[in-house]
Amino acid sequence: MVRSCDLWRQEALTNPKQVLWVRYEDIVSSPKAEIEKIARFLEIEASDEVIAKTVHGSGFAAMKAQSGDAHHMRKGTVGDSRNHFSHELEEEFDAAYKEQMRGFEDPYADMTTNSS
Repeated sequence: MVRSCDLWRQEALTNPKQVLWVRYEDIVSSPKAEIEKIARFLEIEASDEVIAKTVHGSGFAAMKAQSGDAHHMRKGTVGDSRNHFSHELEEEFDAAYKEQMRGFEDPYADMTTNSS
C-alpha cells in the first residue's frame, strides 16, 4: 500500500488534473453519481443507458461473478476490514497513510475514523 500510495501522491502533486481520487465508500453509497464523475473526468459523454450498464457491471456481485476465482474477495461491504484486521493493524495502516499524505491536500481529510 505504501509504495502505491506514494506513487499516486507524487503524480497528483505533479499532474493534479491527471488524478481523480475515488473512494470505495462513495462508489458503494452513490454508484451512479461516482460513475458520472469518472466519465466527466475522462471527458466521456455517456448516455443514461451506458451509465446504468456500468453501474450494474461494476457492482460487487457482478464483478465477483465475473472473476471466476473469487476466494480473494470478501463481502464488498464498507468497513468489513474491522472483521479481519486487528485494531492495532488498522492504526498502523492509518498512520502509514497519514505519513504518505503529509503535505498533500488529502481528499479524504474530512473523514472521521470509526473505531470498534
